[in-house]
Amino acid sequence: MNKRQLIPIALVFMTVLSVYYMFDSKFQTAAKYDAAVAEGDRQVESGVMVKALESYEKAIALSPSPELLKKVAEGYLKNDDYYSAKRWYERRMVTKYPKESSTYDFGIHMYIEHGDYENAFQAYDTAVKRNALSNQGEQLINQIQYVNELVGSYKEVKSFGNDHIAAVLDYDDKWIFIDTSGMNAFSGKFDKTDNCVQEKAAVVKDGQAMYIDINGDPVITDGYIMEKNSDIDTISEFRDIQSNLILAKVDDVWNYYDATTYEKQHGGYFDATLATLGICGVARGMTSWAIADSKGNLITDYIYESVVVDERGILARNECYFAQNSLMYYLYDLTGKEIAGPYDEARAFNDNTYAAVKKNDRWIFVDAQGHEKDLGNFENAKSFSNGLAPVQIDGNWGYIDMNGNVVIDCQFVDANMITGYGVGFVKINTMWKILKLISKNH
Repeated sequence: MNKRQLIPIALVFMTVLSVYYMFDSKFQTAAKYDAAVAEGDRQVESGVMVKALESYEKAIALSPSPELLKKVAEGYLKNDDYYSAKRWYERRMVTKYPKESSTYDFGIHMYIEHGDYENAFQAYDTAVKRNALSNQGEQLINQIQYVNELVGSYKEVKSFGNDHIAAVLDYDDKWIFIDTSGMNAFSGKFDKTDNCVQEKAAVVKDGQAMYIDINGDPVITDGYIMEKNSDIDTISEFRDIQSNLILAKVDDVWNYYDATTYEKQHGGYFDATLATLGICGVARGMTSWAIADSKGNLITDYIYESVVVDERGILARNECYFAQNSLMYYLYDLTGKEIAGPYDEARAFNDNTYAAVKKNDRWIFVDAQGHEKDLGNFENAKSFSNGLAPVQIDGNWGYIDMNGNVVIDCQFVDANMITGYGVGFVKINTMWKILKLISKNH
């Protein structure tokens, strides 16, 4: 056999030897890995997490995986060490596998199991942002969509406005403004207030009617109006500015003034609503209401016993309004044409979905065209806002979704609308509290 024949044989031998050592090395590594994991599991069962972590770290060094990192976190949880499990998840699992759906599935589940709902929603948000949300993660978060917390304690409340600010009557019978956390939003205390709209609020302070900004500073006072209108003796209060119109109580009547020029537009009413969508409700007596345009021209005669406004004093939404005529309630378009009815009672629309009405002694919901939606048997109900409607069952108030499911248990003396920021007011015993949905406040 010559040298040329020996070279291929040597190459084959070396290749076989190399493959042998490679497989042997893999078998040895696998054996070490299995032994380390087994030892870690044993130490977890013994409750010695320090030793368990040492063993798991050896296995991680040999062959890291999401499942192995999850096993460490589960070991902490088995030993009732939620803090360490949470820290391991946040520092190791999310850092090492930031785009793995299983990472967030575990995190969301762990947080929910321990009532840590804010972190559950934060994990969900991160998964969505990183395009790593699984169906399991979605299903888990849906289970806590309406979990909430209650904040503060107030005698009376106004609705939260678009500025996340609401007026509340405090323990000393003075009105203050708070944000959604219950902290003071404006400086100062007031004798009377209306809702905060577009960073302005109508208040009465030390007997003077004025509008203040979010710093609590006056931006429009009664003097602005009185200077332009010499026939005015006193202004006792203002209401919100809507459609660039100031609604002011002058002596014993309500007048509308231009919010830029302060000139009178129309007035002399026993009562009046804010002007929205070009119309307002005006009264010449307690049970004698008409609809007028923003200039004071009557759209209808004084044919209504009352008109229906929402928590913020708004009459018209969705190109329609509710009013009472001959003791029954009807839905009208902006020209005063009847759309639907009659109803025993009616609540104003809060948004573009459904308003609550009572028909034949049963509370149902209607849209702006009068189409009806029966969602269950309720003793009382209020209109939908941001997908939720307050309803009363067995004497207590809670909230339903748009399919009629009770998603916040009926446990309150009263309940108001939920805003787009996931906050509203509920009454427990004699006091009002802020209800905050964790899903929108975390």
